[in-house]
Amino acid sequence: MGTEKSKYLDLVSVLYKEIRKAGLDSSAQNIKSDHHAVEYWKYSFLLKEYCSANSVILDWGALFGHVTLMGQALGLNVVPFVFGADQKLKDLHKTALTTDVVYSDDPVRLPFEDSTFDTVISSGVFEHAQEEGGDPVKTLREIKRILKPEGFFILWKLPNASGLAEIKSDILGAWSHPYRYTPNGIKILLNSNGFELVHFDYDDLFPLGVKALLRSLRLGGINWVSSYLARKPVFRVFSNDFVVVAQSV
Repeated sequence: MGTEKSKYLDLVSVLYKEIRKAGLDSSAQNIKSDHHAVEYWKYSFLLKEYCSANSVILDWGALFGHVTLMGQALGLNVVPFVFGADQKLKDLHKTALTTDVVYSDDPVRLPFEDSTFDTVISSGVFEHAQEEGGDPVKTLREIKRILKPEGFFILWKLPNASGLAEIKSDILGAWSHPYRYTPNGIKILLNSNGFELVHFDYDDLFPLGVKALLRSLRLGGINWVSSYLARKPVFRVFSNDFVVVAQSV
């Protein structure tokens, strides 16, 4: 595990340097340091549990490709897919990634044959589908189409409608997710579109600004504490994100 994690962090560090060279770092603040990149590594257990070396995995909405790199660090076969990429981003992919990226400008239709993938990953992507002209129901049906029978749709960093980060941003008039979910809302949406929920959890209590403040005080284990508290019944209504695994049925 330590070797895999170190490999992932090294890969993301190299990726971020290329992102900075390309002048795209303002959109990559979520991976600008090990403290940020490790936020994604905590989901690696899901890939270990629901994927195998023979799995074909889609990193749906890969953007810069850090989730693809996590899969590669785990020895998995991950295909990065990016919607609406401009030439600058495509050039970055050619420089920074060793895997060919699949592109499309269609906000719903995915350029893959039926039953292509064993697993589809949404790393903070599903909630943005409507912002780009998509539709959550049509998107789910499209993801089900490209999944093999009994394939898995894994979502993490799905924003909680009552999360502290969203509440804070709304009060301060800062950016927040236009589309958010409740536990029942995402469960009903998945169940009514051909998926069975097999894993649901709450994640991350502290907003990013609070984490940064605590780190500045040289306090350790911030990510662990934030995730631990988010799962406690007394706090989970205020957790920032949901972690979801749904199986195509």
